[in-house]
Amino acid sequence: MKVAVIGLWHLGCVYSASLASLGHQVLAIDEDLARVNDLSRNVLPLEETGLADLMLTGVASGNLTFSSDFDLIKTADVAWITIDTPVRDDDSADVNAVFEIIDRVLLHLRNEALLVISSQLPLGSTSRIEKRFAELRPDRHVDFAYSPENLRLGTAISSFMEADRIVIGTSSQQAESTLSKLLAPLDIPIVSMSVESAELSKHALNSFLAMSVAFANEIARVAEHHGANAWDVAAALKSDRRIGPRAYVTPGGPIAGGTLARDIHYLETLAHEDQVRIPVIEAVLESHNEQKLWPIRALVQTKGPKDGPILVLGLAYKSGSSTLRRSFGLEVALQAKELGYDVRILDNSAEALPPGFEGLTRFADVNTALVDTSAVIICANESTVTTLPGLLQGIKEPPCLIDVIGAFNSSSQLLTEITVLCPGKARRDN
Repeated sequence: MKVAVIGLWHLGCVYSASLASLGHQVLAIDEDLARVNDLSRNVLPLEETGLADLMLTGVASGNLTFSSDFDLIKTADVAWITIDTPVRDDDSADVNAVFEIIDRVLLHLRNEALLVISSQLPLGSTSRIEKRFAELRPDRHVDFAYSPENLRLGTAISSFMEADRIVIGTSSQQAESTLSKLLAPLDIPIVSMSVESAELSKHALNSFLAMSVAFANEIARVAEHHGANAWDVAAALKSDRRIGPRAYVTPGGPIAGGTLARDIHYLETLAHEDQVRIPVIEAVLESHNEQKLWPIRALVQTKGPKDGPILVLGLAYKSGSSTLRRSFGLEVALQAKELGYDVRILDNSAEALPPGFEGLTRFADVNTALVDTSAVIICANESTVTTLPGLLQGIKEPPCLIDVIGAFNSSSQLLTEITVLCPGKARRDN
């Protein structure tokens, strides 16, 4: 099929390259001409494992082309909306920015085309877009579908190409048939439902994952004060078939990036509009906000006086990616700086710092960053994290290690003289 993918940030780039690899003719479209020009030169808006090579293959095969010309949408059998939904500082979504671009897309859809929406929008959005199309183009018939994305930064290609299942919500049998045919080369089970159910399934999934992480971190906070090990508790939970080995029950940092929080905000807004009480879901973000304070509390507990620089290691949202959007590591660095600490940051895979963070001292070499450092806070799985044990062996007075993500949960990986703090474990002075 000929597919127009509209919106070329992370989701759109992954979908464009992946659909092209399945043999479809893909027009990758974005209103940002500079971004289109960059992509034409294989310069991606953010790093994603394997994506650059997959794009090169798509372009070389002739299955993938980039453009900023919305008029080309009229040549496509399927138009797929993958616009990134902007997230404000409070993790709420700016959905109007997405609807404005979708309005442009609607003007160019050909008769009998299929419009698929995967942008992260609130329940009821597809119906709203369908009504808007009827107003703008009463002379044409278009089918509508919603398919929630389930990509994970750093492993996005396999998340799409080897998904457990694909959820599709459609407004007609024809829409379901067309979308099923488009996705058939993946040979992945398709779970079909109404558009509204598909939209709600995205909110439910992300909220459930966020709730699981919050639960694990609350168990960890109890464990720290009573001599228990929350990592052992997580192993016990995962071994129960009602929970499972891939459950999000391991302690660590709070949710970040805005993706999960955005869906919680959607549910809160919908519930408030309908005067429906959802106290469990409303408490999830409150719990994560409490966990955001854990690294700084650990720092103050361990260091006491501000007797040397601290290094915040790992800034990008996920290993294998470069985005700093709603970065937990940067948030920790700013908190420490505001308390008067001399803060260093390091993540060689992360993009340039956004506005407002220029005052932080960024290092590119971990050996230099560790000189005279009195504490290291690990906030994400940056590549140099794995080299830390060996590097710390050569330091006369090694810094304390505040391991937020549990990168070195096994005590055998660390030297006995290092002070280690990890969520869910009592303080250990080796």
